[in-house]
Amino acid sequence: MPASIWKDYEVSFGNVAEADYTIETNGAEIFSGHAVRRPDTAQLLVRINDVCADYLSHILPSVTARGAANDPCAVTFTVKDAGGNTVDAVQFVDDWSFDYDHPVSALSDPINGHLSAAQALVFSVLSSAATPVTLRFKDGTTQALSIASTGGPVQVVSVPLSSIANLAGITAGGRSYTIVDACHRFALLYVNAFGGWDTLLMEGLSMAADGYTRHLMAQRYDNNAASARGIKEYVNEVARRWTLRTGWLSDGEAQRMHHVFGSTTVYLYDIPAGVAVPVTIGDDTCEYKTYRNTGAQMVNYTITANLAQELIRR
Repeated sequence: MPASIWKDYEVSFGNVAEADYTIETNGAEIFSGHAVRRPDTAQLLVRINDVCADYLSHILPSVTARGAANDPCAVTFTVKDAGGNTVDAVQFVDDWSFDYDHPVSALSDPINGHLSAAQALVFSVLSSAATPVTLRFKDGTTQALSIASTGGPVQVVSVPLSSIANLAGITAGGRSYTIVDACHRFALLYVNAFGGWDTLLMEGLSMAADGYTRHLMAQRYDNNAASARGIKEYVNEVARRWTLRTGWLSDGEAQRMHHVFGSTTVYLYDIPAGVAVPVTIGDDTCEYKTYRNTGAQMVNYTITANLAQELIRR
């Protein structure tokens, strides 16, 4: 049974005063330590979450090719004693939701399930089997697809939609998605709090901007010439950012916006270009908006995305 990395996991070494131990993954030792039993406990317990968390990661899924890829966000760790005997083994999932009721096997949790007809559907499954996908067309017919397995344990699945005509919706990964017109340029591609990949289509107006940090130096010049320069601008640091706006959201959809604002792995997906660039979210607050607490107003969000790359001009 997989375990959420946020939830304390203690390994018991039994009723001993102290013990040497190692932690391994994929047959390689990643940690060795020595533990001493607390005097107020009957067993020697070691919490291993902090060590293991550093070995959970994610790969950027494709937005141009149909298929699945292994996402290293679920890893099995083996704890051994000084004699090399296995004391415990656990599969951690990169789930930082702190949600006691959420099943750890359910990774994707899209905000509203809206997809542009020109983008790729991206989602995660905790499975080593092939992933079934059902296409729903505007004429009421359906078509079943099967995305070949990569072996798991977590697969991130990509299904580009631009070549599929008359598509009305998709059912995949236990979720239903609705197709909207291909008139929106941006979506956010991000890892949610449960450790799965999702996308959020930006259905409102978006704007890009560059901020500049200018570096200047004084230099000697001859003021007999009107064109002489006394201040030289030798480099500009460029901070590229986008102001993005969601479409209208229901109260339930707005309650899931923390997946985006709190994510540490976010990409800005330029749908027409078919590329995703790394960004950080510039907003430091996620308001849990409702129709009622916004004064009987429909709910939407403005998101600031900052390019997570260094740009300079010399």
